[in-house]
Amino acid sequence: ALSRTNTISSRGLVDPETGRDLWVKEMDKPGDGSVLLRTKANEARPRISPDGKFVAYQSDASGRWEVYVMPFPQGDGRIRVSTEGGQHATWNPTGGELFYVSGDDLMAVNVTLRPMLQAGRPQRLFGGRDVGTQLTRPRYLEAFYDVARDGRSFVVVKGHGAGTSDVVVADGLLTSAAIGGRK
Repeated sequence: ALSRTNTISSRGLVDPETGRDLWVKEMDKPGDGSVLLRTKANEARPRISPDGKFVAYQSDASGRWEVYVMPFPQGDGRIRVSTEGGQHATWNPTGGELFYVSGDDLMAVNVTLRPMLQAGRPQRLFGGRDVGTQLTRPRYLEAFYDVARDGRSFVVVKGHGAGTSDVVVADGLLTSAAIGGRK
């Protein structure tokens, strides 16, 4: 399991041969850390699962941003969990589920380790228009949403980049069968 003294990041410096890569750094130890994933593509926004067994991240290896998950810390056997583009992955704090943005829709996908690392079929939860905002913007690595501790409510930024911003709590959307059939 990952201790509080560890962190993971997409390295700020970009290697012209390998793009943006994922690194692991133990904060209480000197040095630069070690490479978790190095490819010719760009990887960004790594997020460690609540149980410390997986890392989710986005990569442009396919020619567009997609969301991947791989075991952590060994990093072997990645799988793609998004099916039509994806970015801004965030784990459900209760575990076993990953949220990400595809287009302007918030998606959810189950992720399991046994018998092997696999992901379920992504489900649409709601779109930015459902809450009066955009969930992403081109070329932005920042997420404009976050999930509450209960894993059922979301906070989204409304009006980002337009001067003033509001915070909207998307609560109760997930109890509606009209939103992706999720209960």
